[in-house]
Amino acid sequence: MVMFFNPLCMEKPQVWVKATNETIGGKEVSVFVNNDDLVRLSIGQTMHSPEQWCIGDNYYGMMVREGKFVPLDDLRETDSICKRNGWPAYVIDFGF
Repeated sequence: MVMFFNPLCMEKPQVWVKATNETIGGKEVSVFVNNDDLVRLSIGQTMHSPEQWCIGDNYYGMMVREGKFVPLDDLRETDSICKRNGWPAYVIDFGF
């Protein structure tokens, strides 16, 4: 999982979960889905087109080094990450 927040275009931080690896254009990339979409799917709601990011290892590493992606292993870490980075609180949107 990785936390991401861009204050120029986002109201709240998002958590992206690595779903799988795919080969695109001969290169292996990691496919991440938005955690909100993952939660909706887990409670039985259907998704017509969940957002996905296809990210190569070099880009992922650069974003982590620049502090734009914050890797996390446990969703309970989100509050401390948001406070530490001065981000708004992370809230899952259940859509109902």
